[in-house]
Amino acid sequence: MARDDFCGGCRMRLLFALWALAPIWADPTELDASSDAAVSCLQRHASNRERPRPGKQAGFSHQTTAAPSSSSSRGTGLPLEAEFGPGFSDPCGPEQPSTGFARLERPRHDTSELFIDLTDVLQNGSVTVLVTAMSLDGAYSDVDGFDVTRAEPLEDTENSLLVLRLSKSGEGIDFYRPSLGIRTSDNQSEEAVHRGLGDGWLGSLERLHCLGNPHRIVISGVKLIWAGFFAASIAADAADYRILQARGYAKNFDVSVEYLMSSMAPLRVGYSLVLLPEVPMAARPSDDRLLFFASEFQDLGYRQAAGAEAPSHEIDRTTTSIWRYNLEALPDQQIRIHVDPSVPERWREAFRQGIEAWNLAFAPLGHPQAVRGVVPGDEDWPQDYDMSDARFSTISWDLSDEVVSMGVAKVDPRSGEIVKGDITMSSGWVKAWLEDIDSLAPGLTHLALPRGPASGLKLLQTGRGRHQRAWRRLERGHASRAALARQKGGRRSAALNATAIEDLVATGLRAIVMHETGHILGLRHNFKGSLGISLDCLKAKACTSEHGLSASVMDYVPPNLHGADAESSLEVDVFTPVVGDYDKLAIAYGYRAVDQEAQAWPKVAPELQEILNVAEQQFEVCYDDDMDVEDPTCMAYDMSEDPIGFYEQEFARYVDVSKGLLEASVAPGEPLALYGEAVTSLLGRVESLAAKVVSWVGGIKDGYKHRGQQGELVQSRAPISRALQQRALALLFRLLRPKASGLLPPQDNLPYLVEGSASHDHVRSVDVSSIVHDVAGNVLESLLGGKRLLQIYRHG
Repeated sequence: MARDDFCGGCRMRLLFALWALAPIWADPTELDASSDAAVSCLQRHASNRERPRPGKQAGFSHQTTAAPSSSSSRGTGLPLEAEFGPGFSDPCGPEQPSTGFARLERPRHDTSELFIDLTDVLQNGSVTVLVTAMSLDGAYSDVDGFDVTRAEPLEDTENSLLVLRLSKSGEGIDFYRPSLGIRTSDNQSEEAVHRGLGDGWLGSLERLHCLGNPHRIVISGVKLIWAGFFAASIAADAADYRILQARGYAKNFDVSVEYLMSSMAPLRVGYSLVLLPEVPMAARPSDDRLLFFASEFQDLGYRQAAGAEAPSHEIDRTTTSIWRYNLEALPDQQIRIHVDPSVPERWREAFRQGIEAWNLAFAPLGHPQAVRGVVPGDEDWPQDYDMSDARFSTISWDLSDEVVSMGVAKVDPRSGEIVKGDITMSSGWVKAWLEDIDSLAPGLTHLALPRGPASGLKLLQTGRGRHQRAWRRLERGHASRAALARQKGGRRSAALNATAIEDLVATGLRAIVMHETGHILGLRHNFKGSLGISLDCLKAKACTSEHGLSASVMDYVPPNLHGADAESSLEVDVFTPVVGDYDKLAIAYGYRAVDQEAQAWPKVAPELQEILNVAEQQFEVCYDDDMDVEDPTCMAYDMSEDPIGFYEQEFARYVDVSKGLLEASVAPGEPLALYGEAVTSLLGRVESLAAKVVSWVGGIKDGYKHRGQQGELVQSRAPISRALQQRALALLFRLLRPKASGLLPPQDNLPYLVEGSASHDHVRSVDVSSIVHDVAGNVLESLLGGKRLLQIYRHG
C-alpha cells in the first residue's frame, strides 16, 4: 500500500461519519464520537508519512524534501480489533497517571513516532527545560575509525535551555530559546532588553486531537527528533532514525534514538529533557582567585555605585555565576556519580575512591559524605540506570584512539546549577600507565613524561552545516605517550610484581578520576598548583599524603619519582593521593551555605569574601590561556615550588637513562627498531624540557591580585629574578650540548640505531645529527626571539 493512500481503518471511519450525518435524527454524541475517531485516524496516518527534515537548529523546517521513514505500514495484516483498538485509534493513548512532567506514548509497529503528553506542566501556560544529548555508543568504521566515541557530549551550545509555551490560541506549543548572554536587573531597562533581543522563538508544533479528552496537551515528537531537540544538530545529518526507548519520570523524560547517518556509522543518541525549577538556584559570583567554570552575561542598565566603586563599573556590567551543584536540594544532600558498567571491574574501586576523595573538602562544610561513587552491585544501584538520563551523573570507560579524559557538566545557564555531570576515561589509560611502569625498574626511572595536554580548555564556536561543539567547555588532558625505555640498566622490574603493578596503575587512574571529578563539581584547571609543594615534601610520603603532589589536583603533574628506587618505591606517593589545600578552599567557596545570598548578588557575600582573601594570600592561580604567554610558573607538567630544580632533576634522569637505553628498550627477541624509537623519544623530551626552561629567560610572573578593603595595593607582576634566569640559561646550555652532556647514543651502539617496523613497511637509520640540529634550532629560535630579547632588555 502506498503511503499516500488512506489506510482501511480511516476509510471505514470516514464512511461511518458521513453516513451518520445523513439522518436528521442522528444522535449528536454519536456524530462527535465518529468524527473524533476519523480525525484521530487521519492524524495518526499523517504521522506515518514521509516527514520533512528540519534545518539545523533553525526551527522546524517547512521544506518538502523528505527522509525515508523507518515505520512499517499498518494497512495490511492487522486485525480489525487492533486497527480500532484504543492504543491505535487515539494518538494520545489511554490517559495515564500523572508523572509530574511528561507522559510518553509509542504506537506499536512504528519505531519513528512518539507522542508527548505535556498536560501536567503546561496547564499554567509555560515550562522551562534543559536538554542534554549524549552518544550512547561509539560510531566507528574500519575505514574512518572513530567518528564519535561513547558518552561524547553532543550539545551544540552551552545554552540548551528551552521554554515551552502553550500558544495563544491553545492549538499548539511554541518553542523558545531565550537569550541569556544579555539580561537586565534594572526594572527600567526591561522593555528595551525584551524588545531588543527578541523572544528566541524556534518553532511551533500543533496539538493532536485526543478522543474524549480535549483538555490534554499532546504533540508528536517526530520533528523534535529530527531537530535533535534543538540541542544536537548532528541529527539533521541523518537519513533515517528509529526510536530505541522512551521513558518519563517525575522531573525529566528520556528518548533514545538511533540515527542512520549520511556520511558516518550509525549513531545512537540519548536525549534527556529536564524540568527546571521556576525559581533558579541562587547564583554565586565567580572570582579569579578561586577558579570555577562560570556562566557569563552582560547585565544591562543603570545602577548607582556603592561606596568607592567607580560609577562606570555599575553600568552594563559583566556578571558571572559559578557552576555548582545545588547540594542542599539534592536527595540526602549528596552528589552521586555512577560508575558505568563499561568500567572494568578491576578498576571500579579505584574510580570510587577518586570520586569520594573530594569528601575531604566537603567535610568542614558539614557534609562528610557529600560525594559518593555508586558502583554496579551496590545495594542502591538503580535498576533503571541509563548513562544519558539526566538523573545520573556518570563516569564511563570508552574506546578511543587517544589517551584522554574528559569531564563535562550540563548546567542551568540561568544560575550555574549543575544538573548532570559526566566523565569519560579512554581505555588507553591502562596501556599508557603500563608503558610508563615498564620504564620503572629497578630505579623507578620514569621517562614517558607527557608533552602536555592533548588539548586544553576548548571554547569552539559552532559552524553551520557541520557538527561541532559550540561553546562547550571540555577538559581533555593528561595525554601520555609511548614510554621511552622499559628500565634502567637493562634489568626487568623485579620489585614490582603483577599485583604491585596493577595497584600502581589503579592509583594513577584514581588520581585522574579525582581531577575529572573536580571538573564536574565546577572547578577549572589551576596550573600554578604545583608551586604550593616543596621538593622536600615530594620525597616524603608523610607530607604528600596530607598535602598531595600539588596544592591543587586540578593541576597537571607528572608521576613523582624523584630519588625513588625499586626498594624505596613505597616511600613516596607516585600519584597524588588527596585533593590539595587549594581545592578545599575552592569547594568551601562554591558549596558553603550562605544566608541571604540572593540579596548579596552580584556582590560576594561577606562569608565568602573571607575565603577569597585567604586564597589570595596562600595560593597562586592561572587559567589555561595564561600558559605559554609570559609567565613560566603557569605550566603544566612541572613540579614543586622550584620548577627549575625539578627540570634539573629531569635532565639528570635523562642522562642517567641514556647510558643503558639499548638494553632497556629492547628485550631478547624484540626488534632493534625499538632502540631507535627510544632514542628519538628521548631527544623529543629533551626538546620539550628545553622549551619549558626557555620560558624562564625574560619571563614575568603575573598574579590575580585585588586591592585590599582598606585601599592597600599588592604587587601583581614581577620579572623573574636574575638568579633564576641564570639557572635556566645554565641548564639550557647543557641541553644544547647533548653529546657532551651524555644524552646521545654511545658510538658502540650506532650499528643498532634504526627505527621502523614490519607493520609500517620500512626500516631506516636514525639520523641523530639531523634531530639534534632541529632541536637546537628550535630552542635557539625561541630563546633569541624579538619579544624575549626585548623583555630581557627591559627587565635586565
